[in-house]
Amino acid sequence: MSQLILLTTPTPISGSFIKPEGVTKIIVECWGAGGNGGNGENSGIAGGCGGTGGGGGGYAKSTLFYSSSEQIIKYRVGQASGSQEASWWDDVGGPATQIGPYASPTTYYYKVRGAGGASRNISISCFENGGEGGGNNTGAEYNPNVGDVIYSGGGGAKSGASEGGGGGGGAGSTGEGNYPSGGTGFSGRASGSATTEFGGNGGVGGLSTTIDATSGLNYGGGGGGAKRGASSPIGYGAQGLIRLILFGPPYTPKLEWNGNTLNFGYELDNVVSYAATSDASQFVRIENGDEYAWVPNTNYILEGDVRWIPTANSGNPTQTGWDGATGWRAFLEYARAKNKFNFYIDSLSSSYIESYLVDPLNGEHELEPDGTRKIRLVIRNSTTPYDGY
Repeated sequence: MSQLILLTTPTPISGSFIKPEGVTKIIVECWGAGGNGGNGENSGIAGGCGGTGGGGGGYAKSTLFYSSSEQIIKYRVGQASGSQEASWWDDVGGPATQIGPYASPTTYYYKVRGAGGASRNISISCFENGGEGGGNNTGAEYNPNVGDVIYSGGGGAKSGASEGGGGGGGAGSTGEGNYPSGGTGFSGRASGSATTEFGGNGGVGGLSTTIDATSGLNYGGGGGGAKRGASSPIGYGAQGLIRLILFGPPYTPKLEWNGNTLNFGYELDNVVSYAATSDASQFVRIENGDEYAWVPNTNYILEGDVRWIPTANSGNPTQTGWDGATGWRAFLEYARAKNKFNFYIDSLSSSYIESYLVDPLNGEHELEPDGTRKIRLVIRNSTTPYDGY
């Protein structure tokens, strides 16, 4: 079983997720919210300045393993229109990361945390730096990402004498968010660009006293700074996001072979995995009863019934048919020649095991009551167990 869940607003900002019974692995991804743009008021400067840009939200990802029992897990989705609004996941128990003293809450333990972008208002002069991007851990804005894979959001641009700074881009699952043109050394209206996937573009800063700032886009885009001398409107930071991919039996597998993808459409039936000694192994029992073995390698075996294979695909992309150049019959002909193929225990996972075909080596198959085919598939490899079965 695999399931993709997106936790966003209007989902409650803080809440409890009930992990279903049977789920043993969850991939957790957190996108922090973008920071608001700063206001443009500054009574100490004639005519005032434009506001600073808000920082883009950070990104974090981890793969977490669980017992198969039901479990209640706490989470928070970073809200829009704030500063350092992280999205985080805390499943309680086991190793976690403690952060502080500046992150909110000040001392907390996280399994996964996408840091929110910071917001910073002008306090002294024009050309002050914009808010730090989430995950850029500096000074009083110490605000880390927590995860196995982390990317920082882009920082907001400086305030300008006549223009608001642009907001930083939100980080995505493929890389860090971008600063506005020239980064924190640039004062002007340009926005920072996002990184795919799900990272948001920053907002555009206000111009002079006439054009308003815009808000960050998608997830994690920082807001643009307000126009000169104005406390509002500022550009607001975009909200955060949490994505969950749940794994647990039964799985719906797939194969990749010779540039083709073969979708099972259903879970394997009557499935079992085990380890076996290789055919070249030798075993000896000597006269005193002692036994010795020479096992050059171990074979990992997976057996299961592939059921309800239609004659053709019938327009259903989740299941590959029997006929055609990319169907089951063509795959078996390819694999019988001892060509390697990639076996995915779960079709939504990116992990695969390079395997060889053991059976059927001839044309063995059965017919289901509805006329579709069924085969007993046996595959093996010598390096990786087929975990989960």
